[in-house]
Amino acid sequence: MKNFLIKYLVLVGVGLLLLPLPFLSPAIDFFCQGLAHLSFYMARLFSSAITLENNDTLRYQAEGFAIVVSHACSGLNSVWLLSSAILVFPASWKFKGMGILFGILAIQGLNLLRLINLVYVGQFHNAWFDTVHEQLWPLFLHFVSLICFGVWLTYLSTESANHVSA
Repeated sequence: MKNFLIKYLVLVGVGLLLLPLPFLSPAIDFFCQGLAHLSFYMARLFSSAITLENNDTLRYQAEGFAIVVSHACSGLNSVWLLSSAILVFPASWKFKGMGILFGILAIQGLNLLRLINLVYVGQFHNAWFDTVHEQLWPLFLHFVSLICFGVWLTYLSTESANHVSA
């Protein structure tokens, strides 16, 4: 356990130090634009109130509240926390890859909903925007990464038991 924790903390630290480096900015900007586009298309399934501007800005109607989908909105910190735990845990690369893929889909799926939610919170409950944006949603995404790791561990132990008994 101690070995896992040390490796995990080192990998998390390295990743969180690398994410803000300038050479990664173009890739993260491109990723954020993709999130903005996907959020826009998801929102359009239910309402035409949200518009997309400049490939990275979600706005409530023409003159309403807007958010720019930036690096902090990418959800990559939560993805990295989960990926680091999976990478340092002893398992096959197949199971690690499946866990990371599942985690990315879960976290980024919720992140898309988060972006839509932030536009509506900013428009209709502006006094709550900073709390929801900077505290509640990040905490929730980190919690989801922990849940994903627990689900992955359960799946891993079930698969291991199946291989041992076979």
